[in-house]
Amino acid sequence: MAKVESSLTERIGLGEASQLVPEKKWALEAGVNFALNRSSIYRNSTYGLPSLLIRRRVNSFSEFRIATEYLVSSQLDETSLERGESLAGLNYLSFGGKLALVNEGKQLPQTGLIVMLGLMETGSRHYELSETQLSFRLLSDKTLDARNTLSLNSGISSTAGSKGWQGDNTLTFGCQATEKVEVFAEAWNAWLQDYHELGVNLGMFIRPVPHLKLELVSGLGYDGNTPKFYLNGGIAFETN
Repeated sequence: MAKVESSLTERIGLGEASQLVPEKKWALEAGVNFALNRSSIYRNSTYGLPSLLIRRRVNSFSEFRIATEYLVSSQLDETSLERGESLAGLNYLSFGGKLALVNEGKQLPQTGLIVMLGLMETGSRHYELSETQLSFRLLSDKTLDARNTLSLNSGISSTAGSKGWQGDNTLTFGCQATEKVEVFAEAWNAWLQDYHELGVNLGMFIRPVPHLKLELVSGLGYDGNTPKFYLNGGIAFETN
């Protein structure tokens, strides 16, 4: 995303960037996420209440990270109009780090790698089959000019309930529309074993005051059979 501040709020769901937290600084990020996933078959909503991320700069090329969130999820069958049981539980406590692989140059993008490990013993039984145990995420950000940025976000992860790996790739064009507002367009794909889905998103980030970040994203996805509508948003507060 476009560089608004030297320290970027980057909890899951509110953007991730290749930059590290400033030297000799702790960063605490807390907030609320929501996600609506709707198709002709079902409607699923998930809330993170709250979502937490703690970051600490270790040296010139790495930072330490701890993350978790409390999730509330519900699903509605669009055919029978029956609502499934609401599930609530603590996401796995995950810890790991981010490595700065490449510093941005005239031709090279700023590139970082996030590696996170989930502790199964800290996860709720409601989510024990879906939470990430081990994940790798490559982040590349290239400044095109004073207002525009091109970013690539690619990840691969394993979960407690799957026997293989799942992954996603997102290409983002971000534009700093005003001092406090950034708009962006994305093309993405996601896969899990033999399942594949493609999609596009439009969204915006708003920073009404320093250290506060709001996100709203809408998108369409298609897996070859069913079109899907996505609506995601969140509010994050950061202090360091």
